[in-house]
Amino acid sequence: MRVPVVKPIKELRDTKTIAAICNEQGRPVIITNNGRTQLVIISEAQFEEYENMKARLDLYEKLAEAEAEANTGFEGHRLSDVAKNLMADLI
Repeated sequence: MRVPVVKPIKELRDTKTIAAICNEQGRPVIITNNGRTQLVIISEAQFEEYENMKARLDLYEKLAEAEAEANTGFEGHRLSDVAKNLMADLI
């Protein structure tokens, strides 16, 4: 991600410029009010990249948990037992 552009909240009215910064330059825009960050605006592509990265991190965390369980001797659950429990929850 590129270096963000910081703009005061009054410039939020200039949506074309903000959209161009996000979409064409690939830079996030930080909107401030009295010197404090209020909003961060990113392009759709940047948002999708963020969501994908977040999903990968969640997956890595789950894999680490599963590996830790496997290292402690946890053998898991039988598929038939899991299916029975799921069916019982649905009924």
